[in-house]
Amino acid sequence: MNKSAVAKFIGVFFSLLVIWKVNDVLLITPCIEQGGVFKFEKGQCILSDGSLYITGFEMPLVILYVVIGFSVSYFVSKLIRKVFKSE
Repeated sequence: MNKSAVAKFIGVFFSLLVIWKVNDVLLITPCIEQGGVFKFEKGQCILSDGSLYITGFEMPLVILYVVIGFSVSYFVSKLIRKVFKSE
């Protein structure tokens, strides 16, 4: 495997980690703070009274995931390539 492919793989891995953390901070933590339970199979927050907790920015968050995915992947892979070139 060439160095470029390794750098891209590491970039994609880091972007997935960042998206996972953003999802935790922006969706799951507010759900738990409201006293609800986050159902991962449906992607919904169910409050203790049975109603759905909706923050209102779920759809813009999908666009943010794409932007984060591309940008983190790109910059991390560029950084890894620079590290490999300097050696």
